Amino acid sequence: RGRPSTTTSMARLHSCALLVILLTLVRNGVGEASIRASPDVLPHSPAEVRVQWGGVSDPRATDFVAIYTPADSTPENFVGFIPVTKSTTWQSGHGALTIKDIVSIRATYGFRLWRGPVPSVKRTSLLDGAAVLAQSNSIRFADANDPQHIHTAIVPPPLPSQYAAHNVTLSFMWTIADRAQDAGVHVDGVGFVPVQEVRTYTREDMCGAPANATSAWRDPGMFYIAHVESLEAGREYRYRVGGGRRVSDGASLPLSKPLQVRVPSRVGPDTHTHLVVYGDLGVQTPFDTTYEVQPPAAQTMRWVSGMIRDAKASRGGRDRVVDAIVHFGDISYARGLAWLWDYYFASIAPVASARPYMVGIGNHEFDWPTQSFQPSWYKYGTDSGGECGVPYDTRFDMPVSHNLPKKAGLPSTVPHFYSFDVGNIHVVMFSTENNFVRGSPQYEFIERDLAAVDRKRTPFIVFTGHRPVYSSTENDYEVDLRKHMRGALEPLLVKYRVDLCLWGHEHAYERTCPMRNSKCEKSTEHAPVHVVAGMAGNTYQVNWEHKGSNPFEEHHLSSRFIAPEWSMFRSMEFGFVDLVSDGRAMTLSYYTNRDGKVHDSVTIPRKRGL
Repeated sequence: RGRPSTTTSMARLHSCALLVILLTLVRNGVGEASIRASPDVLPHSPAEVRVQWGGVSDPRATDFVAIYTPADSTPENFVGFIPVTKSTTWQSGHGALTIKDIVSIRATYGFRLWRGPVPSVKRTSLLDGAAVLAQSNSIRFADANDPQHIHTAIVPPPLPSQYAAHNVTLSFMWTIADRAQDAGVHVDGVGFVPVQEVRTYTREDMCGAPANATSAWRDPGMFYIAHVESLEAGREYRYRVGGGRRVSDGASLPLSKPLQVRVPSRVGPDTHTHLVVYGDLGVQTPFDTTYEVQPPAAQTMRWVSGMIRDAKASRGGRDRVVDAIVHFGDISYARGLAWLWDYYFASIAPVASARPYMVGIGNHEFDWPTQSFQPSWYKYGTDSGGECGVPYDTRFDMPVSHNLPKKAGLPSTVPHFYSFDVGNIHVVMFSTENNFVRGSPQYEFIERDLAAVDRKRTPFIVFTGHRPVYSSTENDYEVDLRKHMRGALEPLLVKYRVDLCLWGHEHAYERTCPMRNSKCEKSTEHAPVHVVAGMAGNTYQVNWEHKGSNPFEEHHLSSRFIAPEWSMFRSMEFGFVDLVSDGRAMTLSYYTNRDGKVHDSVTIPRKRGL
């Protein structure tokens, strides 16, 4: 007989492989396992999904449901999972899970029932000893061009001559799947304002893995920006974004649901001003992942959202209307996982669509060996996961005061360091990830900016950045960095009589006395208070040894990182900080997620002669 052809041999091998798989499944007792997701079409994002399975004759506690988007992703490219033990009926071979807040990433979703072991942060591969038992139908969102990620920011007017204390220019930004024309913002009382800029980025723009790897990359969609000028300070406006027509076929595109934004209070010395501030937020996903996420972030956003909704409540008889949110670094903690940016923006949308959301860059957005600032005394590392600032630069529209070289098609200006005014406060956003030494563009910008502040107009100066200048959790590897930051910044902070410095990076809360040359000053007249407020979400914390009656707080207590004399208060509880100023004094308060109450506060009086 003749030798069988290669095609025939391959067909027999394929048949044998299928037979082995079927026999294995029968031996494992899965029978005719099946899984289904509903509804087939999700009306809006975020949405609730119901996943049901059955036909598992030998159910095991290590079985789990894996989540995929797009639905046809390869087995190892899941975004999350849920153990079947979350269903009360799993031991009977069938069960159901309700997954709330599934977010559109402009692609289909699918679900697969797996025989374990269950993945974890330490065990990232599904293929080690696991097998697919069943695959669900594909589900999708009704319209991938329904505007998502809607957020606003304070930006300067096009011309300095257009500036007025009672008028504010806001940037409105959103995301859809396709390129559109004639899109814009519809603002009640103002009218239609067309889009001024459309952005996106590609996998090739990433600097390394995992950001440019198949398993992590997802198409980010198209980002739309419209600036609305001459909005009345302190007023609420109803608005919708999106619309227009798809460029490829002329099809009409939807508008967002109606939203409301409050314009910040007018700039002036006696204007009541209220900011909510924090660092290191991240996001909690509605399913488990093999990557680190930040469950406390959801609690923080609930409290902040509540503070915005409760705008007419009072604290000490004073109005609590929030003017803006300031988030100084370590934003989403996507670290190369593109879809986590979508979940992050969905989580902040109730806040960021209602108040200006001002951000600064941190190590987990920017750091990569290719970044330009690589001093001999500090190694910045790979904390961005290969993103090297591209998603951050593209997804946010902030005031900008500088240009940095970028790839074609990406923003020509990047929001790494800038300043803005709100009420009676001048806020400086400093980048600890860019060159800050004397003579650098950032140093020169900061000196010019601080020298130009009109203290009769904005009597308070708040200086923010990601990595702290002062923190009692002084890790060995950052000692030199902080020394150089103090050397560059502190003379400017003292010279220009900055009132308060806000930092993140350390996932805790800590307040110092007024600081100068690593020592306490008697007052804030010529030395700022430093506050670390990186406790908004990230769960990695130092191992403080608590020896007080309160397990969450300590005040000059012995611990792994002993609190120095200049540390007035520190706490490991998650939460956020707010600043309230009536023009005569500015009060900082630290709220915890545990009870939503103030656990520390300090009042900084207006400096004499201002």
